[in-house]
Amino acid sequence: MTDTIVEGDEIFTVVLESPDDVNLTPDMGTVTINDTSVVTPEFDQSSYTVPEDDGPVEVCLVVPDGQIERETVVQLVTMPGTATSGVDYDAGPYSVTFTVGSTRQCVEIGIPDDGTPEDDETVVISIPPSPDVSPPDPTTITIIDDDVVIGFERTIYTVGGDDGQVELTVSVLEGVPSGDVVVRLNTRDNTATSPADYSPIDQLLTFSPSRTSVTIPIDIATSVLNEPGENFFADLTLVSSGDDNVILEPDEAEVMIIQVGAARIGFERTEYVVDEGDGSVTVVVRVLDWATEWRC
Repeated sequence: MTDTIVEGDEIFTVVLESPDDVNLTPDMGTVTINDTSVVTPEFDQSSYTVPEDDGPVEVCLVVPDGQIERETVVQLVTMPGTATSGVDYDAGPYSVTFTVGSTRQCVEIGIPDDGTPEDDETVVISIPPSPDVSPPDPTTITIIDDDVVIGFERTIYTVGGDDGQVELTVSVLEGVPSGDVVVRLNTRDNTATSPADYSPIDQLLTFSPSRTSVTIPIDIATSVLNEPGENFFADLTLVSSGDDNVILEPDEAEVMIIQVGAARIGFERTEYVVDEGDGSVTVVVRVLDWATEWRC
């Protein structure tokens, strides 16, 4: 008789008896039934999904009711899919213990929030075969990257000294905010100084699921002829992120004010020759170049 109950080895005794006066020696024997039943666990889900900042994910195993009649330990093994062990998930070791009569046991797989913008990643959980366990098909954990990246769309902006204005654009470059995210933009002098060369900015920018880009105009003072080129910087700092993990990148942009100097005007040639009888000579005066200087 075969059963599927994991119960341990069993022993029963066989005794000889005779109604007559027969010498029965030995009259007793024992029979040991080796338990060859194995645990047949299944993952309670064929796949799991967890946001990166939600921390560990609970993985559960289930067995048929009444199968466990002795304590049984089941090992779980993690294998990288696209995730990296020790960076995107904790490798373990992991195990669960089924006590007598139990049908469900769970273990938490560690998922650290690494704060790095990246694609969604996977890790595979399997059960190695053993004399006591018949392994099921593996299950997969998908780690959803929850990082929201906000930054300047360009790191260098150029503007002519007589253009009057430059526009800086800050956008959500990766992810989608779950609520309002507030970022401060402020300008910082370098060789260009405010307010002489530009109008300073100290402004709060709010991003949301429906507002993912903001453009900020900065007034540029009209330049003086032959003034050298100058530059200043704009910086981003995080004010509030709500429930999101927000990364500011790039968080600095440079604005280069290109100044055009006075024109260099002169004769096209330094020597003209004309015959006395020609009556006239044409002398050409032209703009030879525009003197431009850049200073950082």
